[in-house]
Amino acid sequence: MKLNKESIRTYINSSHISNNVDILDVKYFNEPKNKNKLEDKGIHLIVLAAKSPGTTILSRPSTYNSNKKVAAYNKTYHRYFLCADASNPPHCFALVTNNMSQTHQLLCSTVDESIMGLHYYLLEPNVSTSRMGKYLPVLNCEDDTLIPLQPSKCKLTKRSPIEVPSGSDETYYFKLENIKITMSRIKAPHDVSCTGFQCDRQKKKGECVCIQFAGGFPLVYSFDIEFDVDPKVMNGETSHVSSFRSFRTTEVFFRNFVEYSSTTTYEREKIMLQKRRKQMKQMVNYINENQGWTIIGWCKRGQVSVEGEVEKVENREINLNLSYVYPSNVNFFNDDEFMKLRIHDDFNEDPVTETTNNEQT
Repeated sequence: MKLNKESIRTYINSSHISNNVDILDVKYFNEPKNKNKLEDKGIHLIVLAAKSPGTTILSRPSTYNSNKKVAAYNKTYHRYFLCADASNPPHCFALVTNNMSQTHQLLCSTVDESIMGLHYYLLEPNVSTSRMGKYLPVLNCEDDTLIPLQPSKCKLTKRSPIEVPSGSDETYYFKLENIKITMSRIKAPHDVSCTGFQCDRQKKKGECVCIQFAGGFPLVYSFDIEFDVDPKVMNGETSHVSSFRSFRTTEVFFRNFVEYSSTTTYEREKIMLQKRRKQMKQMVNYINENQGWTIIGWCKRGQVSVEGEVEKVENREINLNLSYVYPSNVNFFNDDEFMKLRIHDDFNEDPVTETTNNEQT
Protein backbone atom coordinates (compact mmCIF):
# COMPACT_ATOMS: atom_id res chain seq x y z
CA MET A 1 0.00 0.00 0.00
CA LYS A 2 1.20 3.50 -0.84
CA LEU A 3 1.18 6.52 1.47
CA ASN A 4 -1.71 8.84 0.65
CA LYS A 5 -0.54 12.45 0.95
CA GLU A 6 -4.12 13.70 0.69
CA SER A 7 -4.91 11.98 4.00
CA ILE A 8 -2.31 14.04 5.91
CA ARG A 9 -3.60 16.96 8.01
CA THR A 10 -3.73 20.13 5.95
CA TYR A 11 -1.51 22.13 8.33
CA ILE A 12 1.39 19.70 7.78
CA ASN A 13 3.90 20.64 5.09
CA SER A 14 4.29 17.39 3.16
CA SER A 15 6.48 18.72 0.34
CA HIS A 16 9.44 16.67 1.62
CA ILE A 17 7.48 13.41 1.41
CA SER A 18 7.81 11.28 -1.70
CA ASN A 19 4.74 10.21 -3.67
CA ASN A 20 6.06 6.65 -3.70
CA VAL A 21 6.32 5.81 -0.01
CA ASP A 22 5.40 2.19 0.73
CA ILE A 23 3.37 1.66 3.90
CA LEU A 24 4.48 -1.66 5.39
CA ASP A 25 3.74 -3.59 8.52
CA VAL A 26 6.15 -3.47 11.44
CA LYS A 27 7.67 -6.88 10.64
CA TYR A 28 9.60 -5.25 7.80
CA PHE A 29 11.41 -3.00 10.31
CA ASN A 30 12.33 -5.96 12.51
CA GLU A 31 14.43 -7.63 9.82
CA PRO A 32 18.16 -6.74 9.90
CA LYS A 33 18.38 -7.52 6.17
CA ASN A 34 16.21 -4.44 5.48
CA LYS A 35 18.41 -1.87 7.24
CA ASN A 36 19.76 -0.65 3.89
CA LYS A 37 16.31 -0.53 2.29
CA LEU A 38 14.49 2.02 4.47
CA GLU A 39 14.18 4.93 2.05
CA ASP A 40 10.55 5.72 1.17
CA LYS A 41 9.25 3.15 3.63
CA GLY A 42 6.82 3.92 6.43
CA ILE A 43 4.30 2.66 8.97
CA HIS A 44 0.62 3.52 9.47
CA LEU A 45 -0.05 3.44 13.21
CA ILE A 46 -2.61 4.27 15.87
CA VAL A 47 -1.42 5.42 19.31
CA LEU A 48 -3.10 3.27 21.98
CA ALA A 49 -1.35 4.22 25.21
CA ALA A 50 1.67 6.07 26.57
CA LYS A 51 3.89 5.97 29.65
CA SER A 52 6.13 8.56 31.27
CA PRO A 53 9.82 7.84 32.05
CA GLY A 54 10.54 4.33 33.22
CA THR A 55 12.50 1.12 32.63
CA THR A 56 11.49 -2.07 30.87
CA ILE A 57 13.14 -5.39 30.01
CA LEU A 58 13.82 -5.94 26.31
CA SER A 59 15.11 -8.99 24.48
CA ARG A 60 17.23 -9.14 21.36
CA PRO A 61 17.59 -12.45 19.48
CA SER A 62 20.90 -13.30 17.89
CA THR A 63 21.08 -12.27 14.24
CA TYR A 64 23.66 -14.98 13.52
CA ASN A 65 22.45 -18.03 15.42
CA SER A 66 18.72 -18.67 15.78
CA ASN A 67 19.39 -21.36 18.38
CA LYS A 68 21.35 -19.02 20.62
CA LYS A 69 19.65 -17.94 23.84
CA VAL A 70 17.86 -14.59 23.59
CA ALA A 71 19.74 -11.81 25.39
CA ALA A 72 17.70 -9.74 27.85
CA TYR A 73 18.64 -6.23 29.02
CA ASN A 74 17.14 -3.25 30.81
CA LYS A 75 16.02 -0.31 28.71
CA THR A 76 15.39 3.12 30.20
CA TYR A 77 13.03 5.27 28.18
CA HIS A 78 11.77 8.83 28.32
CA ARG A 79 8.41 7.99 26.72
CA TYR A 80 6.87 4.67 25.77
CA PHE A 81 4.00 4.48 23.25
CA LEU A 82 1.94 1.36 22.61
CA CYS A 83 0.82 1.48 18.97
CA ALA A 84 -1.47 -0.46 16.68
CA ASP A 85 -0.03 -1.64 13.39
CA ALA A 86 -2.84 -0.40 11.13
CA SER A 87 -1.49 -2.44 8.20
CA ASN A 88 -1.56 -5.70 10.13
CA PRO A 89 -4.50 -6.03 12.58
CA PRO A 90 -4.63 -7.03 15.38
CA HIS A 91 -0.88 -6.74 16.06
CA CYS A 92 0.79 -4.04 18.14
CA PHE A 93 4.26 -2.62 18.61
CA ALA A 94 5.99 -0.04 20.80
CA LEU A 95 7.79 3.23 20.14
CA VAL A 96 10.30 4.48 22.70
CA THR A 97 12.29 7.68 22.99
CA ASN A 98 15.48 8.06 25.04
CA ASN A 99 15.29 11.72 26.04
CA MET A 100 13.15 14.85 26.01
CA SER A 101 14.61 16.06 22.71
CA GLN A 102 13.57 12.86 20.91
CA THR A 103 10.09 12.96 22.49
CA HIS A 104 9.59 16.57 21.46
CA GLN A 105 10.67 15.76 17.91
CA LEU A 106 8.29 12.79 17.76
CA LEU A 107 5.28 14.79 19.03
CA CYS A 108 6.04 18.22 17.60
CA SER A 109 3.09 18.05 15.17
CA THR A 110 0.57 16.96 17.80
CA VAL A 111 0.91 19.59 20.55
CA ASP A 112 -2.68 20.86 20.69
CA GLU A 113 -4.64 17.61 20.69
CA SER A 114 -4.81 14.18 22.24
CA ILE A 115 -2.63 11.58 20.57
CA MET A 116 -4.68 8.66 21.93
CA GLY A 117 -6.60 6.69 19.32
CA LEU A 118 -5.48 8.85 16.39
CA HIS A 119 -3.85 7.68 13.16
CA TYR A 120 -0.31 8.67 12.10
CA TYR A 121 2.36 7.92 9.55
CA LEU A 122 5.91 7.23 10.76
CA LEU A 123 8.47 7.54 7.96
CA GLU A 124 11.72 5.63 7.60
CA PRO A 125 12.18 4.42 11.19
CA ASN A 126 15.34 2.54 12.08
CA VAL A 127 15.37 -1.25 11.95
CA SER A 128 15.21 -2.75 15.43
CA THR A 129 15.24 -6.39 16.54
CA SER A 130 14.35 -5.56 20.15
CA ARG A 131 11.19 -6.98 21.68
CA MET A 132 9.27 -6.54 24.87
CA GLY A 133 8.44 -10.01 26.08
CA LYS A 134 8.33 -12.59 23.30
CA TYR A 135 6.22 -10.78 20.75
CA LEU A 136 6.00 -6.97 21.05
CA PRO A 137 8.43 -5.27 18.63
CA VAL A 138 10.07 -2.10 19.96
CA LEU A 139 11.25 0.69 17.65
CA ASN A 140 13.64 3.36 18.93
CA CYS A 141 12.75 6.89 17.78
CA GLU A 142 15.76 9.15 17.35
CA ASP A 143 14.86 11.80 14.78
CA ASP A 144 11.34 10.67 13.89
CA THR A 145 8.13 12.71 13.78
CA LEU A 146 4.56 11.45 13.86
CA ILE A 147 2.61 12.77 10.87
CA PRO A 148 -1.08 13.16 11.83
CA LEU A 149 -3.81 12.01 9.45
CA GLN A 150 -7.25 13.46 8.88
CA PRO A 151 -9.81 11.43 10.91
CA SER A 152 -12.18 11.18 7.94
CA LYS A 153 -9.48 9.67 5.71
CA CYS A 154 -7.86 7.03 7.87
CA LYS A 155 -9.62 3.72 7.48
CA LEU A 156 -8.11 0.36 8.32
CA THR A 157 -7.44 -1.86 5.32
CA LYS A 158 -8.77 -4.86 7.27
CA ARG A 159 -11.50 -5.34 9.86
CA SER A 160 -10.20 -5.40 13.41
CA PRO A 161 -12.72 -6.98 15.80
CA ILE A 162 -11.77 -8.05 19.31
CA GLU A 163 -9.45 -11.05 19.19
CA VAL A 164 -8.02 -12.68 22.29
CA PRO A 165 -4.25 -13.31 22.17
CA SER A 166 -3.12 -16.88 22.54
CA GLY A 167 -0.65 -15.99 25.31
CA SER A 168 -0.21 -13.38 28.03
CA ASP A 169 2.90 -11.94 26.31
CA GLU A 170 0.85 -10.82 23.31
CA THR A 171 -1.13 -7.61 22.95
CA TYR A 172 -3.88 -7.28 20.33
CA TYR A 173 -5.74 -4.13 19.36
CA PHE A 174 -9.28 -3.66 18.10
CA LYS A 175 -11.32 -0.97 16.39
CA LEU A 176 -15.11 -1.23 16.60
CA GLU A 177 -17.49 1.08 14.75
CA ASN A 178 -21.19 1.96 15.11
CA ILE A 179 -21.33 0.46 18.60
CA LYS A 180 -24.11 1.17 21.11
CA ILE A 181 -22.83 1.74 24.63
CA THR A 182 -24.13 2.46 28.11
CA MET A 183 -22.38 4.82 30.54
CA SER A 184 -22.64 4.66 34.30
CA ARG A 185 -20.82 5.94 37.39
CA ILE A 186 -20.11 9.23 35.61
CA LYS A 187 -17.99 11.61 37.70
CA ALA A 188 -15.18 14.15 37.64
CA PRO A 189 -12.10 12.58 39.30
CA HIS A 190 -9.75 14.72 41.40
CA ASP A 191 -6.48 13.03 40.44
CA VAL A 192 -6.26 14.48 36.91
CA SER A 193 -2.77 14.36 35.41
CA CYS A 194 -2.47 17.87 33.95
CA THR A 195 -4.06 20.66 31.91
CA GLY A 196 -2.53 19.35 28.67
CA PHE A 197 -4.21 17.56 25.80
CA GLN A 198 -1.68 15.04 24.46
CA CYS A 199 -2.30 12.56 27.28
CA ASP A 200 -6.09 12.99 26.73
CA ARG A 201 -6.16 13.37 30.53
CA GLN A 202 -6.44 9.60 30.72
CA LYS A 203 -3.58 9.44 33.19
CA LYS A 204 -3.72 9.88 36.95
CA LYS A 205 -1.70 12.60 38.62
CA GLY A 206 2.03 11.97 38.28
CA GLU A 207 1.65 9.79 35.15
CA CYS A 208 1.29 12.51 32.51
CA VAL A 209 3.05 12.08 29.14
CA CYS A 210 2.45 15.60 27.75
CA ILE A 211 5.42 17.70 26.65
CA GLN A 212 3.41 20.92 26.66
CA PHE A 213 0.68 22.07 29.01
CA ALA A 214 -2.29 24.38 28.49
CA GLY A 215 -3.99 26.93 30.71
CA GLY A 216 -7.25 26.41 32.54
CA PHE A 217 -8.61 23.92 35.04
CA PRO A 218 -7.65 20.21 34.67
CA LEU A 219 -11.21 18.91 34.36
CA VAL A 220 -12.16 15.58 32.82
CA TYR A 221 -14.97 13.09 33.40
CA SER A 222 -14.62 9.35 33.89
CA PHE A 223 -17.14 6.73 32.83
CA ASP A 224 -17.89 3.05 33.28
CA ILE A 225 -18.59 1.86 29.72
CA GLU A 226 -20.41 -1.29 28.69
CA PHE A 227 -21.01 -2.63 25.17
CA ASP A 228 -21.97 -5.87 23.45
CA VAL A 229 -19.24 -8.28 22.38
CA ASP A 230 -19.09 -11.62 20.63
CA PRO A 231 -19.66 -14.27 23.36
CA LYS A 232 -17.58 -16.73 21.29
CA VAL A 233 -14.57 -14.47 21.81
CA MET A 234 -15.11 -12.95 25.24
CA ASN A 235 -16.36 -14.43 28.50
CA GLY A 236 -19.94 -13.17 28.19
CA GLU A 237 -22.14 -11.15 25.87
CA THR A 238 -21.07 -7.72 27.16
CA SER A 239 -17.80 -6.12 28.12
CA HIS A 240 -17.45 -3.66 30.99
CA VAL A 241 -14.57 -1.18 31.30
CA SER A 242 -14.37 0.77 34.55
CA SER A 243 -13.26 4.36 35.06
CA PHE A 244 -12.34 5.23 31.47
CA ARG A 245 -11.42 8.91 31.42
CA SER A 246 -10.86 10.99 28.31
CA PHE A 247 -10.73 14.68 27.46
CA ARG A 248 -11.90 13.87 23.93
CA THR A 249 -14.91 11.86 25.11
CA THR A 250 -15.83 14.44 27.76
CA GLU A 251 -15.70 17.19 25.16
CA VAL A 252 -18.54 15.52 23.23
CA PHE A 253 -21.02 16.45 25.95
CA PHE A 254 -20.18 20.19 26.16
CA ARG A 255 -20.81 23.06 23.77
CA ASN A 256 -17.37 24.49 24.53
CA PHE A 257 -15.56 22.32 27.02
CA VAL A 258 -12.27 24.27 27.03
CA GLU A 259 -14.11 27.46 27.96
CA TYR A 260 -16.37 25.67 30.45
CA SER A 261 -13.51 23.91 32.23
CA SER A 262 -11.70 27.23 32.74
CA THR A 263 -14.59 28.60 34.83
CA THR A 264 -15.60 25.62 36.97
CA THR A 265 -14.30 23.85 40.09
CA TYR A 266 -14.52 20.35 41.52
CA GLU A 267 -17.02 21.60 44.07
CA ARG A 268 -19.32 22.92 41.35
CA GLU A 269 -19.11 19.67 39.40
CA LYS A 270 -19.94 17.70 42.54
CA ILE A 271 -23.04 19.82 43.15
CA MET A 272 -24.10 19.34 39.53
CA LEU A 273 -23.29 15.60 39.42
CA GLN A 274 -26.84 14.21 39.21
CA LYS A 275 -27.76 16.72 36.52
CA ARG A 276 -24.60 15.96 34.56
CA ARG A 277 -25.31 12.22 34.68
CA LYS A 278 -28.81 12.72 33.32
CA GLN A 279 -27.61 15.10 30.60
CA MET A 280 -24.77 12.84 29.46
CA LYS A 281 -26.92 9.70 29.40
CA GLN A 282 -29.45 11.53 27.20
CA MET A 283 -26.66 12.34 24.75
CA VAL A 284 -25.31 8.78 24.86
CA ASN A 285 -28.77 7.53 23.84
CA TYR A 286 -28.96 10.15 21.07
CA ILE A 287 -25.57 9.08 19.69
CA ASN A 288 -26.50 5.39 19.98
CA GLU A 289 -29.44 6.05 17.66
CA ASN A 290 -27.30 8.07 15.22
CA GLN A 291 -24.70 5.51 14.10
CA GLY A 292 -23.27 4.86 17.56
CA TRP A 293 -19.67 5.07 18.72
CA THR A 294 -16.20 4.16 17.48
CA ILE A 295 -14.16 2.33 20.10
CA ILE A 296 -10.42 1.68 19.88
CA GLY A 297 -8.48 -0.27 22.47
CA TRP A 298 -6.32 -3.29 23.19
CA CYS A 299 -6.58 -6.53 25.12
CA LYS A 300 -4.29 -8.98 26.91
CA ARG A 301 -4.76 -12.24 28.73
CA GLY A 302 -4.70 -11.95 32.50
CA GLN A 303 -2.08 -13.46 34.77
CA VAL A 304 -2.15 -14.55 38.39
CA SER A 305 0.59 -15.28 40.90
CA VAL A 306 0.68 -18.88 42.15
CA GLU A 307 2.38 -19.83 45.39
CA GLY A 308 5.60 -21.70 44.72
CA GLU A 309 5.83 -20.53 41.09
CA VAL A 310 8.41 -17.95 40.01
CA GLU A 311 6.52 -16.81 36.92
CA LYS A 312 2.89 -15.77 36.81
CA VAL A 313 0.34 -18.18 35.34
CA GLU A 314 -2.32 -17.29 32.78
CA ASN A 315 -5.94 -17.26 33.88
CA ARG A 316 -9.23 -17.00 32.00
CA GLU A 317 -9.55 -13.27 32.58
CA ILE A 318 -9.21 -10.96 29.57
CA ASN A 319 -7.99 -7.43 30.27
CA LEU A 320 -9.72 -4.93 27.98
CA ASN A 321 -8.34 -1.36 27.77
CA LEU A 322 -9.84 1.59 25.89
CA SER A 323 -7.93 4.35 24.10
CA TYR A 324 -10.65 6.12 22.14
CA VAL A 325 -14.43 6.41 22.52
CA TYR A 326 -16.04 8.89 20.12
CA PRO A 327 -19.18 9.17 17.96
CA SER A 328 -18.87 7.36 14.62
CA ASN A 329 -20.91 10.11 12.95
CA VAL A 330 -19.72 13.64 13.73
CA ASN A 331 -22.06 15.37 11.29
CA PHE A 332 -24.80 15.87 13.90
CA PHE A 333 -22.64 17.93 16.29
CA ASN A 334 -24.06 21.18 14.95
CA ASP A 335 -27.65 19.96 14.67
CA ASP A 336 -30.04 22.07 16.73
CA GLU A 337 -31.45 19.01 18.49
CA PHE A 338 -28.07 17.79 19.70
CA MET A 339 -26.83 21.30 20.46
CA LYS A 340 -29.74 21.76 22.89
CA LEU A 341 -28.62 18.63 24.73
CA ARG A 342 -24.99 19.70 25.05
CA ILE A 343 -23.97 21.15 28.40
CA HIS A 344 -23.27 24.85 28.84
CA ASP A 345 -22.48 26.94 31.92
CA ASP A 346 -25.79 26.18 33.64
CA PHE A 347 -24.61 26.27 37.23
CA ASN A 348 -27.17 28.94 38.18
CA GLU A 349 -30.01 26.87 36.80
CA ASP A 350 -31.78 24.33 39.01
CA PRO A 351 -29.71 21.15 39.30
CA VAL A 352 -31.45 17.83 38.69
CA THR A 353 -31.71 15.72 41.83
CA GLU A 354 -33.03 12.22 42.27
CA THR A 355 -35.60 11.80 45.04
CA THR A 356 -37.23 8.78 46.61
CA ASN A 357 -40.98 8.34 46.96
CA ASN A 358 -40.74 9.16 50.67
CA GLU A 359 -38.88 12.40 49.96
CA GLN A 360 -41.46 13.38 47.34
CA THR A 361 -44.24 12.71 49.85
